[in-house]
Amino acid sequence: MDAVLVPKLLATSARGLPVPYPVHKTLVFGEGLDSAIAFGKFTADTAESTNMVKVAIDLPPPAKEPEVNDVTGATTVNIDSATQALSSLRSSVQNATFYERNWFSSNLPAISKWLTQDLRPTPTTASMKPVHIALISSILDDTEANITRADTEHGALLASTASVATAKLPAEMASYVEAWAERAHEELRDGLDDAVLSRSWRRLTWYKLFWRVDDVGMVLEEVLQRRWLVGAEREATFLAGRMEQAGFPEVLPQGSIVVDIGDTPVHSIPQHNTATRPLSPILPQTTETAVSTDLQQPTPWPARLPTTRIQLLATSTPPLHALAQHLILTTLSTTSLSSALSALLYVSIESFSVFEASAVAALGVVFSLRRMQRVWEAAREAWIGRMREEGRWVVKDVQADVQRIIKVGGRGDGGDVDEGVKERKWAREAVDRVKEILGRLR
Repeated sequence: MDAVLVPKLLATSARGLPVPYPVHKTLVFGEGLDSAIAFGKFTADTAESTNMVKVAIDLPPPAKEPEVNDVTGATTVNIDSATQALSSLRSSVQNATFYERNWFSSNLPAISKWLTQDLRPTPTTASMKPVHIALISSILDDTEANITRADTEHGALLASTASVATAKLPAEMASYVEAWAERAHEELRDGLDDAVLSRSWRRLTWYKLFWRVDDVGMVLEEVLQRRWLVGAEREATFLAGRMEQAGFPEVLPQGSIVVDIGDTPVHSIPQHNTATRPLSPILPQTTETAVSTDLQQPTPWPARLPTTRIQLLATSTPPLHALAQHLILTTLSTTSLSSALSALLYVSIESFSVFEASAVAALGVVFSLRRMQRVWEAAREAWIGRMREEGRWVVKDVQADVQRIIKVGGRGDGGDVDEGVKERKWAREAVDRVKEILGRLR
């Protein structure tokens, strides 16, 4: 019906490309019985509308004048007879009798009547022409047929894949998740090992802090952005697409408990995990534990890795940067105080020699530098260790959550309904409303 009621005609532009022209009525003309048979094959599985499509087949004139039937969707015409009638009338008005006989025998008046039918509003349809009502009804019927066909195809697809989804997909997805977790742990180990040996990390050696202290945040951010589970995050996105295609949801099936331990950052621990996270060795550890009763919204598991990275950037980088600044200030202060003390001893005590006074200053310098080295190197190692632990925890949690989703199977409680079903339901309701309005106009 689209090919008949929406023909593509050559445009008048320079390109001359075919442009669709929707019409209210279509007259299909054929020559001989072969054209009639071909049109029948073309529209074999199409529900034709007799008010919108008319088929005219050019056949020899019948022995008697054909009966006009406006109900049928096909009629016979004779173009030669109509041409002769028009030529005779144009040559002389005296041939009016010949014109009338041949013109009506060609059956073209039936086509003319059909073309001008329903072009004016009737008393019952004063606000709309009947031809417009027929066009809208045809569009509604076609839309309803498409919706029904889509529902049938969707049901057949679900029926054909039900057994596969229940038996094969969970096992395949479980194997994919295990392989992803294994690669993620390997990437975490190798990535952080490479980060420790990298040139940027060596820039944070304790004795370089005096002129590299402002680069601490930049170096730590570079380690997290380039070395911390970057490939695992990309693979998680790909795995999430495969799971969504298989019908598994992304939202965690259960909520989360927010645990706030002293000054340590907030961790989102799934309910199925009863283990507690280790305290950060960089920050002071306290024995007080505050448990918040606020419930967090379920987080899609593919977003766990980037969310954890952002949390680590916000919670672990500033304390280490502040520690570097504090160590530099403490070292310089201790060195200055020891130097001032040595000068004071040399001036106030006559028995103090320059060598003895310098020994006091050197002792203060060595003590402050040694303390700075010990604290800073321990803090760096603790930060790398924390990144390893956080990476292992998040990979373990994501793997456990995905395995729980797979065990639940499919879309679980039906929260993630097929969007196509919603669209078809909305379209069917819209078709019903328009049909109701058209029924009032008729």
